[in-house]
Amino acid sequence: MRLVQVDDRNAFEALYDRYASRAYGFARTMCDTPERAEEAVQDAFLRLWRSRGAYDPAQAGARTWIFALIRRSCIDIFRRYRRGDSLRASDAHLENVAAIGSAEDNAERHEEGRHVHAALQQLPDAQREVIVLAYFGGLTHTEIAERLQLPLGTVKGRMRLGLTSARFALSQTS
Repeated sequence: MRLVQVDDRNAFEALYDRYASRAYGFARTMCDTPERAEEAVQDAFLRLWRSRGAYDPAQAGARTWIFALIRRSCIDIFRRYRRGDSLRASDAHLENVAAIGSAEDNAERHEEGRHVHAALQQLPDAQREVIVLAYFGGLTHTEIAERLQLPLGTVKGRMRLGLTSARFALSQTS
């Protein structure tokens, strides 16, 4: 990332080569079509290049930052298409079935998903609820506060505590 920050295009290509496949797998779990997952990954790496100077290794590792950008892109794409989307559930299901990756990739994603699910189940209900609404529902902190009729600070506090606890639980499984 340090080389990318000083405009080293070769370093950016190496970073892309290293993470693109996993990034797509992650985006695929959040997007309803393979094309939207591809769009999210492309958008995230474009954001990475454009905002490379904003990366601070003291705040997060490169991988964490990259996947946060991908998650943000997936949410943006979801919101963009949500209004005009007319896919029926059965069509979306067929898209998902057609995009199934290799058995190895699926096994790895399943195992990671199992660990994440177990970590979420260990959280108090209030913390789990805000995390699920944010990460899987694509809601912002403000939208969660409105939906749950809670102060914004309470939502942010629950999110922070829940993510810290989940991160610790996940670190114990690896």
